[in-house]
Amino acid sequence: MTDTANLGLPCIEGSQAQKHVTHNDALRILDTLVQLAVLDRDLAAPPSSPAEGQRWIVKTGATGAWAGHVNTIAAWQDGAWQFSAPQTGWCVYVVDEGTLLVWNGAAWGDFFSTVTSIQNLALLGVGTTADTTNRLSAKLNNALFVAQTVAEGGDGNLRYKLSKESTAKTLSFLLQDNYSGRAEIGLTGDDDFHFKVSADGSAWVDALRLDKTTGLMTHVDGVVPRTLSVQRGGDTNDSSSGSGAYHDHSLTYTIPANFLTQGRALRITTHWRYTSGSAVPVLDIQLKTGSTVLAHFTPSGQIASKTNFQHAIQWILQAVDAPGAAANVEAVQIGTPHNLGNIVVDSDVAMPVALATNGALTLKVATQWASAGTGTNTLKLSQFIVEALN
Repeated sequence: MTDTANLGLPCIEGSQAQKHVTHNDALRILDTLVQLAVLDRDLAAPPSSPAEGQRWIVKTGATGAWAGHVNTIAAWQDGAWQFSAPQTGWCVYVVDEGTLLVWNGAAWGDFFSTVTSIQNLALLGVGTTADTTNRLSAKLNNALFVAQTVAEGGDGNLRYKLSKESTAKTLSFLLQDNYSGRAEIGLTGDDDFHFKVSADGSAWVDALRLDKTTGLMTHVDGVVPRTLSVQRGGDTNDSSSGSGAYHDHSLTYTIPANFLTQGRALRITTHWRYTSGSAVPVLDIQLKTGSTVLAHFTPSGQIASKTNFQHAIQWILQAVDAPGAAANVEAVQIGTPHNLGNIVVDSDVAMPVALATNGALTLKVATQWASAGTGTNTLKLSQFIVEALN
């Protein structure tokens, strides 16, 4: 009697008696191996009460009736164990794990680990269900993309490529809070690079835009100044003798090295108090770093009507060049000092001013009484504020 090559089914010979016995044996083997599913693959000893037709994969180290049948399919048939040795390529579903295994000729392994190419899938869901709107869907806590190394046949680089159909289309990363959009980054409606935000997922604010040609950045809805330093004090300049030396006030701010990149602007605000009961004489105020004067505030004429007042003076300091040992910066006073009335401001500092912006620079203010007042003139620097405008 011969058996079939793949499943080992017994063949019926022409002159054989009791052909039904051979036929039934073949049917039992077919019943065991066709639509193959086993209950478990982790048992090393036969179960005590198997049901007819139940199947298992015999684990390494098996004992009892399973001894010597490692990795075979053990089926309980007609009150006895029937063992079938797997052939390369056999697949089996393991019920208690919900997984599909394949025999590679030496061991049972995960079926999907052997799949090296899947093409033209219509939908793919990882941990969730994909649909026609989201054809690729994933529900997970971490994702990892790693560059293929040179030793593995790659080039060691990793580029994540996204492409849209045309300029007017959108290519973006949409960041959501409970499926409601809050931020969007990408090429939205053109080929400039946009940063958008939304409070409700419906109304969007185009916060930043980088021009595709020049690389210049536009703050579409403006920039909130970033406060670098706020200092309060009461450093005074008392004088009753008229013109004298400049007095450097104690409130200062040190600009870090290389902070003044090309185009970066700082706003410097100073708050002053004049507390004498006498009229204010002519006063000079300088914005300085070291001994270098950046801006010179000189009201023309005496402000005779002012006896007790507060006022603020602001300057804009902007870098013209990239950081360097002699980089150009420009400073200009903005607005009219509050509470000083209609005065003429004269600044005789030539612009631009060359500074070593590749090193730290300490900003300060200095004052000088240009003419004498009556009594002791008490001027206090009460606040010194530095803000980055971009």
